[in-house]
Amino acid sequence: MKREWLIKLREDKGLKQLEVAKILDISSNYYCEIEKGKKNPRWNIAMRIAEFFDVSVDNFFYNPTRVSRVNGGMEEKENESITNIAISSK
Repeated sequence: MKREWLIKLREDKGLKQLEVAKILDISSNYYCEIEKGKKNPRWNIAMRIAEFFDVSVDNFFYNPTRVSRVNGGMEEKENESITNIAISSK
């Protein structure tokens, strides 16, 4: 699923994918795959992108679907980040 929020942030700055990739010191193909949602960035790359656009790194690891766990009897709220789910389930 496309990361529309990331595309909008880039476009709001008037930048092309190639320009952002150069600034972040990553390949333009890799950055394009991240925007398209075909790849999740490695943690250090997600941090660089988040800092550049001044957003939370949680945006990259966000789970937009409702998660139900039958065995655990735990139902996570829609739009809750995966990192919060992992922490709360320990």
